[in-house]
Amino acid sequence: MLGGGGGGWAPPPLAGLVQHNSTNRNRFSMRTISFALTILWLASGQITLAGQQLTNGTPTAVAEAARAFFAKISADVSSGIRSGTNGTVITGKDLEALLQRLVIVSNSITEARVPEGLDRAIRQVEEAKKETATVLKNSDNRFLLKFDFDRLVQDLAALKSQHEVLKLQLAELVGILQEVRDWATIMPQVVPATEVSETLEARLSKLADQWDGWNRSGSAAKEPETSRLAPNGCSDASPATMDVIKLVRGGLGTQVIVAFVRAEKRRFLLAPSHVAYLQSIGTPPEVIAGMNRHDAQLGVAENMNR
Repeated sequence: MLGGGGGGWAPPPLAGLVQHNSTNRNRFSMRTISFALTILWLASGQITLAGQQLTNGTPTAVAEAARAFFAKISADVSSGIRSGTNGTVITGKDLEALLQRLVIVSNSITEARVPEGLDRAIRQVEEAKKETATVLKNSDNRFLLKFDFDRLVQDLAALKSQHEVLKLQLAELVGILQEVRDWATIMPQVVPATEVSETLEARLSKLADQWDGWNRSGSAAKEPETSRLAPNGCSDASPATMDVIKLVRGGLGTQVIVAFVRAEKRRFLLAPSHVAYLQSIGTPPEVIAGMNRHDAQLGVAENMNR
C-alpha cells in the first residue's frame, strides 16, 4: 500500500518553520513553507488513491494508475522546484527545505510498492493468457475473442522500467541540488545575498526545465516516436532501444541510463544501424556495451531454462 493512510492529511505546525529575526527572514520562511506544503501534499491522499488501484485493480487499471502516479510525481516535483523562483531572496536554507521534501517524495515512491503491483498484474495477464488458450477451442472464437496479452505484459514491464528511471532521476536531482545548496552557503561571504539569489533563481529555473525535459523524453511507457526516428534509420528499433534513445535525448546522466539498461527485462536487439544512430546522438559507449551485454545475458538465461 502506498504512503499516506486514513483520515486525510493535515499540514504540520508552522511555528517551527517560521523565523522572526527580520522581515526578510519571515519571507524566506514563507518560501520554505511553500516548498514544504507543495511536496508534502504529493505524499498524501493523491498517492494513496493510486495505491489502492495498484494493489487491487485489474492489470489495465494498474497500468493506468502507475502512469497517473508517475505523472503526478513528475508534475509536483517540477512545481516544487519552480516555487523557489518566486518571491524574494533565495538562501541555502530554502534549498535545504526543498531537499528535505524531495527525500519525502523519494521515500513515498519506495513505499508505493509500484513494482510489486506491476508484477502482480503481469502474473494475472500471463495466467489469463494460459486459461484463455485452454478455453477457446473454436477457431472463430479464437479469432473474434483474441486479446493482445503480450502487448499488455510489455506495457507493464515498461512501466516497471519507468519506475526505476523516475527514482534515478530524483536521486540525480537531489545530488545536483545538494551541490547548489552548498554553493549557496559559501557565496554570501563573497558577494551580496541578492546576487547569489539571482543566480540561484536562474539555476532552479534551469533545473525545473531539465526535470520537465527528462520526463517528456524519458517516459518508458509512451509509444515510440517512430516518425521522428525514421530518417535516421532507427524506426525498426525495439521498444527497449527506443526508451534508451528517449533517455539520451532527455539529457539524463550516464549512470542513470546504465542503471535503466541493467533493470530492463526486454531485449534491445541492436542492429548496426541502431548502434550508429545511438552513437550519432551521443550515447555513451558504456551504455551501448551494456545493451549488448544485457541481451547476451538474457540469451544465456533462456538457454539454461530450456
